[in-house]
Amino acid sequence: MNNCLFNIPLEGSSKIVESLKSYLVFKGYIIQEFLMEDGLILQIKKGGWFKTIIGLSVAINININQTNDCFSFSFSNGKWANRVAAGSVSLFFLYPLLMLPLVVLITSIVGAYRQSELPGKITSYINGEISKYYKRKRAES
Repeated sequence: MNNCLFNIPLEGSSKIVESLKSYLVFKGYIIQEFLMEDGLILQIKKGGWFKTIIGLSVAINININQTNDCFSFSFSNGKWANRVAAGSVSLFFLYPLLMLPLVVLITSIVGAYRQSELPGKITSYINGEISKYYKRKRAES
């Protein structure tokens, strides 16, 4: 689980979160937002039922917290168990078609790789937005 902490007031962090949500929607992710006592959880998902069956769907939780002037975010483990289960079920049902189990195995590996890259991409995006926030604050001063 990644955890990143920044010294940003609530005003700045809310702009960063809104920007992140816009970015994710632009990239084709479906977002569910759950407000918590100390922040929020963004559940993001990409891929429909077919991509889920063949193991190419991507899903992850982003936990975002704001305490005083401390903005932090972390990522959940994702859906590794679901990915393995989808691949196993697909192998069982598609076995008679011989070559498809190999395709399902490959797509499950590709899906797992894409999901493992997602926290890094989101962290890079948030870091970029934080840099923009600090530049705006310096320009206003």
